[in-house]
Amino acid sequence: MSCFLLFIGLTGFSLFIINLFQVRLLRFRFRESGKKTSHIPFLRNF
Repeated sequence: MSCFLLFIGLTGFSLFIINLFQVRLLRFRFRESGKKTSHIPFLRNF
C-alpha cells in the first residue's frame, strides 16, 4: 500500500514538473513571437 502511494506521488510530482516546464517553454515562445510581430507595424509605417 505504501509503495502504491509512493508511486502515485512520484508520477504526480513528475507530471507537475513537466507541466511547469511546458508552461515556461510556451511563455518563452510567446515572448519570441511577440518580439517578431512587434516589428511588423513599425515596418508598415514606412
